[in-house]
Amino acid sequence: MRSPDEEFILFEDWPWNSTPLGIPDPKYYYFGRYLGTSSRETLPKKLDLKKRRYISTTSMDAELALVTANIALAAPGKLIYDPFVGTGSFPIACAQFGALTFGSDIDGRSIRGDEKKRTLRGNFEQYGLTSCLGGMFTADLTNTPIRKSALLGTSTSTSSPGQQQQQQQQQQQKSSDGVSGRIFDAVVCDPPYGVREGLKVLGVKDPEKCPWVIPKGMEMYKDPDFIPPRKPYSFLLMLDDILQFSAQTLVDGGRLSFWMPTANDQDQEIPVPQHPYMEVVAVCVQDFNKWSRRLITYRRIPDAEVEPAAIKAYEQAKAERAVEEGKTADDLNPFRNAYFKGFKN
Repeated sequence: MRSPDEEFILFEDWPWNSTPLGIPDPKYYYFGRYLGTSSRETLPKKLDLKKRRYISTTSMDAELALVTANIALAAPGKLIYDPFVGTGSFPIACAQFGALTFGSDIDGRSIRGDEKKRTLRGNFEQYGLTSCLGGMFTADLTNTPIRKSALLGTSTSTSSPGQQQQQQQQQQQKSSDGVSGRIFDAVVCDPPYGVREGLKVLGVKDPEKCPWVIPKGMEMYKDPDFIPPRKPYSFLLMLDDILQFSAQTLVDGGRLSFWMPTANDQDQEIPVPQHPYMEVVAVCVQDFNKWSRRLITYRRIPDAEVEPAAIKAYEQAKAERAVEEGKTADDLNPFRNAYFKGFKN
């Protein structure tokens, strides 16, 4: 029948291995009426990287970007930020669901592109999503201009219990007033793995040997041709910084969804990062041969639900990681080190 007024479908639910087990009938029958086609098939094709105007070697696959945006609960009226924005794969996916998106990158060239059509903004224009483009800027996660809220209980205090309670109430009010930093509904990102080149962060590796670099940078930072100095960055500290930044900028119940690589071997596996203000919601795995990457999603816990003991344990563990030995890219990145050794013990 062509162009019917209604379409009906009969689904059969069979047990596993029903044929070799000789099971004659399905467990259930489902009778349904066709209502409409979902966007599961159309959106990945629409945002396919092969058809996108501007991409790079690290642009996230369209389908995986959409999965990330979906699990981060991207929707109209929400503010979503990507601190490793690159060419904009995640903001584009979130904008497709109606969210207002923002992003930054340590390398502004990835945002600007050729400054004509092949730019991050050009990608939004290609899909008709410019109304969901909030703003993009050059910065790194540890030197961000985004205002952040102080976390309760993360430093020792000599105040009396009554004063501490009053300070906490004031801080809770400030942290949700839309001014002190906690404004994002979600943070989504695919941070660099440090394989092609070692991880870098803005700063000077040895300030004592080059004391002139920082003062000179403060003079020249507005120069369009200025390239700020960078220093090696620890992979594990980067993961800590992502969670800390999210805890300081996400609204209560806001989500952090980011990709993290790890070895499949249990002895080399990098554990899922933990933070007292962030609760793990889901861990999805994309498996390769000897390594895999996880899409880890967290929920921002309200301050009142955070356990003081968890804060103390977190600060102690972070302090131990901060003094880890090593200055080279391999020393600072266990995944990179294992990758180039073929993940051999």
